[in-house]
Amino acid sequence: MDIETLRKWVAERDTWSTLETMDIFTGARTIRHEFDFVIEAPNWTRDGRYLVYNARGRLFTYELETRTIHEIDTSFAADCNNDHVLSPDNRQLAISHFTNEDAISRIYIVPFEGGEPVQVTDKGPSYLHGWSPDGRTLAYCAARNRQYDIYTIPVEGGAETQLTSTPGLDDGPEYSPDGKHIWFCSTRTGLMQIWRMNADGSAQTRMVDEDANCWFPHISPDGKWVVYLIYDKGDVDAADHPANKNVELRLVSAEGGQSKTIAKLFGGQGTINVNSWSPDSRAIAFVSYRLKPESVKNGDLRRAGGHPPTARQRRTVHTCIPSRGAPKWTPAAPGLHAGHRIQADMELPLPSNETLVEYSESIPWQMIEDRKRAFNDAVKALADSGSDAPLDLAALSTHVGLPITTYYPDAPAEQGNVFLAEHNGHTFVLGSTVSARYRSGKTPAKAVVPYNFNPSVNHTNLAITDAPTTQMRALGAELELGLLHPDGHGPAESEMQTFIRAYSQHARRIGVTPQIDREACQYQVECHVAPGVGYQLTRASLDGIMASLIAASEVTGLTTAILSAYPIESDFKLSDDPKVMTARDLMVWVNAAVPEYVDKLTRAKEKYGIDPNANVIEVFRIQGCHIHLDVAARSEALGLLQFLTLLRSATAIANSSILKGGPFVNGTCDAELLCVRESIRATTITGRTLDMPLSPHLRPGDLDKYADLLKSERVNSVVRALLYEDGLGIPNSAMHNPMGRLRPDLGSTKRICTLESTGMPVNISASRQAAVLTDFEFSHALMENYFRQHGLDLDPMREDKTLWAILGPLDIDTFHAQHAQSDRYGHELTLKTATGDEMSVPEFYEMKRVYLHKHLVDVAQIRPRDIDDVYSSLQRMLVPPSGQQAQTIEQYVCDTKLRSTGNWGRILRNAFIEEGGTPGTSNPDAVLRVVTRMHAALRTRYLQD
Repeated sequence: MDIETLRKWVAERDTWSTLETMDIFTGARTIRHEFDFVIEAPNWTRDGRYLVYNARGRLFTYELETRTIHEIDTSFAADCNNDHVLSPDNRQLAISHFTNEDAISRIYIVPFEGGEPVQVTDKGPSYLHGWSPDGRTLAYCAARNRQYDIYTIPVEGGAETQLTSTPGLDDGPEYSPDGKHIWFCSTRTGLMQIWRMNADGSAQTRMVDEDANCWFPHISPDGKWVVYLIYDKGDVDAADHPANKNVELRLVSAEGGQSKTIAKLFGGQGTINVNSWSPDSRAIAFVSYRLKPESVKNGDLRRAGGHPPTARQRRTVHTCIPSRGAPKWTPAAPGLHAGHRIQADMELPLPSNETLVEYSESIPWQMIEDRKRAFNDAVKALADSGSDAPLDLAALSTHVGLPITTYYPDAPAEQGNVFLAEHNGHTFVLGSTVSARYRSGKTPAKAVVPYNFNPSVNHTNLAITDAPTTQMRALGAELELGLLHPDGHGPAESEMQTFIRAYSQHARRIGVTPQIDREACQYQVECHVAPGVGYQLTRASLDGIMASLIAASEVTGLTTAILSAYPIESDFKLSDDPKVMTARDLMVWVNAAVPEYVDKLTRAKEKYGIDPNANVIEVFRIQGCHIHLDVAARSEALGLLQFLTLLRSATAIANSSILKGGPFVNGTCDAELLCVRESIRATTITGRTLDMPLSPHLRPGDLDKYADLLKSERVNSVVRALLYEDGLGIPNSAMHNPMGRLRPDLGSTKRICTLESTGMPVNISASRQAAVLTDFEFSHALMENYFRQHGLDLDPMREDKTLWAILGPLDIDTFHAQHAQSDRYGHELTLKTATGDEMSVPEFYEMKRVYLHKHLVDVAQIRPRDIDDVYSSLQRMLVPPSGQQAQTIEQYVCDTKLRSTGNWGRILRNAFIEEGGTPGTSNPDAVLRVVTRMHAALRTRYLQD
């Protein structure tokens, strides 16, 4: 193949690329950048500042801190493939370049800052993979005499040394950090497997035994771990590593042994061809891919002529495989090479506006509304009839007026499934069902849960679903809290029911929402905050809830525990509700499958003195404020935007930080954390953070994941199946995701869809809770207004630096780091925004107040005074004009001048010390005395008032 044909093949691969990093210990994956062309093979520089990758024959650096991209000048070497390695001193880069004369790969060395390449190997093809730690030798795969083997050569060139000669392909040689060994992969046993040999080629030893084809072993800088890529045995030939396949990244000890899957992705060639470990041996970088619509439509690339490339040439040239029905995407940040503009900001997994419009043009939004309504009515009629027969799809199709199918057409009625309608080549979800295991005995019809999101409602037609200006949508919430007897023992179910009745009666008398529900723990309840608009109304409602709780306590003699976690020593008995039991079984089952989370659970039990036999739900004692906000016109696209901004921004961190406070778990006061809620949440695999929930209509592959999770029984409700997470190699529901979730499943007559924040702790201060809820409303109004103008295009938002600082999505690493900081310092953290700016929480809210005054002027339900009510209240609580802040529980709750001021977490820790406790130790009596003081302060305030 000549060089021009090779270049055409390279240019024609119809694939988008996503540059990602992953923490191998937590499994957290972070999207660093997205490209509308192929990039491959990231290296991590020794100083941790850059990732180096190849694209269209050139090499580039991606600076992690600034998110900027620069091309490395490689002069005439303009056809580099994905075999490039940094020198041990980080000053040079060894590359494999297809020479112009014969389009055969040879090895060169170029300065890292760019310059003229110096040729190392005269013979070709030669594909570089390793540089010895002493800087003297290169290791590579080369074809000599029609056989690919492993060779070494001095850095300055010269005679090459052959290290392997076994029949078959030997590839991917890489030195261990001590220079004693070379790791490689070989087909000598039939499948491609991972091997190791001494640096001189002796003692060649197989290190893993997989029933799969394993490629490109990469050793961590500390020499402890090896990561490699696998293809299914029947999916590829052993000697081939094509692109665009479902692959896995595996991790194994450098001593060999049992491996584990750390990621599943669409990739292969280009994903991890070279060593991509971070210098601290904690993270890896890799590339995943997505097919473009042209390749989906045509089934393959448009051929440039000539013969298909060989397996070795496919280091840069890839064919696409068909994928039926994938919607169009427009990449968030096209690359600089070939004249495109680079977007230096973090790239985000949102569908494009073109996807939204194309979908709505294929299926009118009103048709979906009508068909969903007809489906829901028909299913309800069947449910009301009491029939326990499977749903008759033919009869439903006649009633709805469109063909109705299930994702799994031949599955038994007891299996989880998705009900679909089709029109004009597109399918849409009508409803879903979990397996019989989670239905609590419901008939097939009663088990069907509606899917209320409308994927055809977008920025072009949202206005015709309601008034053309932004609508202020009522926001509701639930507050979780614990109950206990004054001596610390837990109440019985009959006592809990008596408390619920007493609360409901008093709430009705004073005009607040009477609803109060049982929670998973026998000793917890959840009070509902009525949907409302504005700070004053919301605060009055919350004050009424607090008064009703205290009134119910007076009737029953029970003490309230309004903290971020159930604080006192207890058996944490679970309620006997079947839904709770199935959730317990599910969480125990999923957690037990991941050794990392078994270890986390064990450490938490040891830290907080919890019974070693306690299950994961019995350790999972968090209590919070769950905020619900209606999504306009049930727009699936708007829900995705709201999730990404309201729940993942600096606003979400700031709001959570001012509510945080609660260092107690099981009678123990944490030595370091002022709020333990996120720490406890992190003990379960279901508490992993999501980039985004699934969008079964607007993102390719999401419907498949949704249906697969329902079928697998690793999820106990259909809405939680949208919280799909597979970063640890086990697809499961991140049902306790610390950001929140989208809910399209509420079955009321209004068929409401909501955005739900689960990242907010509960706080004893009604003023703080009201401020957070109202700020959430204002943020929603801001983003709905943005959506009406720009859809899911985030470029205008990036260009508005203040808006990007307020609601721009944080990358997951920053999100976790900010939560961790607020767990330690409460609202006294230094807040970092998506722009990279750092400021105090009061400074952040003042910036937001000024911005809202300018940009919410067209929202009829929001007056300038409403905005000032919220943010002047926040400033008073965080930076009191008097300079005096609450130092005690009693001042924080009761003192008319100091209410809600001060650092609540520190106030609680100091109270624990005052009661004779030592942070970091178990002292159930001291914790109980703190809880008793909190309850007494509430009695003083609300009974007196």
